[in-house]
Amino acid sequence: MTTFQHGASSDTGRVRTANQDALLAEDGRFVVADGMGGHLGGEIASQLTVDSMAEAAKPTSLDDVVVMVRDANDYVIDYATKHPDVRGMGTTVCLLMALSTDGPDRLAVANVGDSRLYLRDRRGLQRLTRDHSLVEALVREGRISADEAAVHPQRNILTQALGIDRRVQLDVWELVPRNGDRFLICSDGLHGELTDATIDEILSTNPSPQAAADALVLAACEAGGRDNVTVVVVDVADSPDDTVLSDDTVLPDDTVAPDDPVVNARLGVVTRSVPRPMAAPPRPEPVASVDSGNDTSPDGSLRGPGVVTWRVAAFAVAVVLVLSGLLVAVAMIGRGGYSVVVDDTGTVVVLQGPPDGFLWFNPTIEVMSDIDITELLPADRQNVRSGPDFGSLDEARVYLEYLTTRLISETDN
Repeated sequence: MTTFQHGASSDTGRVRTANQDALLAEDGRFVVADGMGGHLGGEIASQLTVDSMAEAAKPTSLDDVVVMVRDANDYVIDYATKHPDVRGMGTTVCLLMALSTDGPDRLAVANVGDSRLYLRDRRGLQRLTRDHSLVEALVREGRISADEAAVHPQRNILTQALGIDRRVQLDVWELVPRNGDRFLICSDGLHGELTDATIDEILSTNPSPQAAADALVLAACEAGGRDNVTVVVVDVADSPDDTVLSDDTVLPDDTVAPDDPVVNARLGVVTRSVPRPMAAPPRPEPVASVDSGNDTSPDGSLRGPGVVTWRVAAFAVAVVLVLSGLLVAVAMIGRGGYSVVVDDTGTVVVLQGPPDGFLWFNPTIEVMSDIDITELLPADRQNVRSGPDFGSLDEARVYLEYLTTRLISETDN
């Protein structure tokens, strides 16, 4: 039977006044939950989640893990139903659990939201989970790059979370533990502040899992600490070496395997997706030369009265180019960007251009949705009223689809 050594650490960070993260690290159960929905709501949602998982029976299969996550989801929703002051709260959850079986040792992984699981072994650091977030969806569809996602203004918008919908979707799969494996479960307060290279360095230079957890949290706080930071580091201390996981493992209904191209033969199911290739930039057309039409004398000077010299012509062209550039820049500002706002009737719409206009440019409505602001959950309502900005119409449409899903979910509840 596999044995573990672990360390855990959590910090409010340098900006927040309360810690909405919660963790569980005991008896082969390792969980990180990152709450959302206001000061009190986030704390409650994450704590309810880890409490529910701590009280559940030891899982023996992926089906048990799925039930465990869904029970926690129902627990959060039922609490919010009875306490309207925290209605709309939710939480991420990312877990690593030993399956109690008579056969070869297995670890179960499940993820909802943007908390993450990493594995560090002899090959280095590998991220094993995918984020359920708006920017992750845009990256996977090839609409933005990973670097753009890291600084995207809407990078904190989740597409899945516990406590929002009874029909929660989760990623879940098995992997085989190996001696020397080091797992890291963390909230986005860590990976939002530190690069994978920095995380890898800290994990590799701190032999003790508790020392590694403390060092990671401290580094995230020193890098800005703009969010709560929670970390669980798990070392596989003793595990059989000769177990092999079959590639035909079948996942339970309503679950999906991570479709990142994770190069890890120990995953039960590995599917691969190829991002849509970005369009190549158009090749610039050659600039045609301009003939002034003036004759030149044998000595190279222009002939005839009132003829513009080449220096004057070049200056005029330069002025025209500068003015044209300024006009283009003004037009790009006046018509650039998209925002999701509420119109005078309370309908959620997509505007092109700054909401307050720019010089002689006024914003125009590009998409009129069927969403009424009063039908949204409080957290979504507040976010929409702040007028989130997007770099393209596609990104704004994806956000509307996200709001519609949340609206439908709320109606169904």
